[in-house]
Amino acid sequence: MVSKLKTAAVAAALVSGVAWLAAPAHADNFPLVEGTVLSTISPATDGCPELNWQVRVGPNNSLVGVVAQDVMKDIWKVSGSYKADRSFHLNGQELGGARRTGTVDGYGTLRDRVSESLPEFLRRNQRGDTDSELLFHLFLSFLHDAGNLGNGPVDPSATLAAIRATLALIDRLRAEQGTSHNGMILLVTDGEHMVAVHHSATMGYRVIKGRADLERLLGDDTLRRIRIPDMASCRFCLIASDFDEEPRGWTMVPQHAIVTITRTDDPTVEQA
Repeated sequence: MVSKLKTAAVAAALVSGVAWLAAPAHADNFPLVEGTVLSTISPATDGCPELNWQVRVGPNNSLVGVVAQDVMKDIWKVSGSYKADRSFHLNGQELGGARRTGTVDGYGTLRDRVSESLPEFLRRNQRGDTDSELLFHLFLSFLHDAGNLGNGPVDPSATLAAIRATLALIDRLRAEQGTSHNGMILLVTDGEHMVAVHHSATMGYRVIKGRADLERLLGDDTLRRIRIPDMASCRFCLIASDFDEEPRGWTMVPQHAIVTITRTDDPTVEQA
């Protein structure tokens, strides 16, 4: 019934783009033209039955139509409106039967909403369609908002602020759509410092200092081949994830943490 449609993942297909008269959901579908009929069938999911949607776009972003289930045996009349961000709200009442009532709230796809939040010059710069590229451009957009994009090296505090803003936006959009949190490992660097976000599996780091650490890590033969001029002053940090078991000599990073690594200081760990 309509009141259950909030949990149906494809209920948002009505305006998020699963079916625009069988056309793909690109940005040029907006604004919708009055008189357009939106039609789709959402498969059964999360306790909600398969539903047949037929909704007409009216004036002033209004929507009116019907939602049916069980081969048109149960039908609800729905009406409401949509917004430019592809979110929508519908009120529904069952035709016949118990005349049950309910509401449907839906949102555009997470990718659509993230992409639409980017400045135009960053949207144009995308070359692929992976989540990683989109997330990176979202991070760049927050650097840009703070005036830290294209102005030379970025202070680690500015990188942290942009990452926190990126994670906060993704978490908010997921919460609005009722999407479960998917773990991630995120690494960004400008060549001077690196910031790692730990939201999945296991992550750890190891600081290598001086000749003794290098010998334990690489062995004498490798050290002779690479010819490091001053092994006593050599220092670097390794960071890795997805360990089968905790390796000796490594510091494990807690869940939902951010690690900042610089050329000279020991790594710092703080909550994301």
